[in-house]
Amino acid sequence: MNGQDVDNLNVYTKTGTTLPSALWFRHGTQGSQWVSASVDISVPIDFQVVFEAVRGSGYMGDIALDDIKLNTGTCSSGML
Repeated sequence: MNGQDVDNLNVYTKTGTTLPSALWFRHGTQGSQWVSASVDISVPIDFQVVFEAVRGSGYMGDIALDDIKLNTGTCSSGML
């Protein structure tokens, strides 16, 4: 998430036909280095993870995701 027009990166969980439920977000530019985040998800077995990248009023910015992992159990580094 880097640039003056970066707005939000949102993560939701979705089960069945229900509306997505907000799980995590980050707002604004985070710099030019990769930033790690861990999130605990407490939902039933059948679920979707939805990623939403939102730009601001212009086009000057980038949002990228890499190395997404889903593990059972709890996150070792805690929730960010």
